[in-house]
Amino acid sequence: MHKSKLEKMIEGHFFSWDEPSAGDNARNTQFELETAARFKKWGMEILGLDDVDFIFERVKFNVQCKRLHSQERVRTTISEGADQFRKRMVVNPGIKGIICLSIDKLLQEENEKIPLPVKDEQEIGLALGQLSDTFRKNYRTLWQNLLDTNILGILVFVHKVARMKEEPHDLLTTCRNIDLVTLPQNNLEMNDRNLLRKLASKVGATREL
Repeated sequence: MHKSKLEKMIEGHFFSWDEPSAGDNARNTQFELETAARFKKWGMEILGLDDVDFIFERVKFNVQCKRLHSQERVRTTISEGADQFRKRMVVNPGIKGIICLSIDKLLQEENEKIPLPVKDEQEIGLALGQLSDTFRKNYRTLWQNLLDTNILGILVFVHKVARMKEEPHDLLTTCRNIDLVTLPQNNLEMNDRNLLRKLASKVGATREL
């Protein structure tokens, strides 16, 4: 299965801005594989790639990977991710969920500059964090209303090409930012609250809802 996903991935467009407005299945597969690689790097045991299943603290998680292509589809796409996760819960009621969102295409639709103009590496981090924060503030009500205590967080991926000021020529570089937005914990059981804190600590870049 892993080999077939890699073969599918390389059939698609290399840059997100080259793909059709409706999206590219190959780039969707690439996003799933990158997400799995990230969780593997954070020390999780990967169980499967449909979308991504992993074990953390002896608890099974399912990650629904979604690439956002337009402002009109943000609400629908997040709802689809939640619905697909709930179907997993029918088979495994104890599973925990994360909805993983790539906002690259959404940023292009909103006319964010390509490439991102920056002075140095520090400015890259600040600029990407600002893009992620803006997305979170604009769309936070969409996941505030999920009301599913088994979905613990939203993972926001930002990928950009940056143009860094260098002499004698500017430097083009790819860069990324990852934020885990933790969902309201008021209704969570104590075990889930502790699990969420440990997961947030592993991921590192975390924003409170």
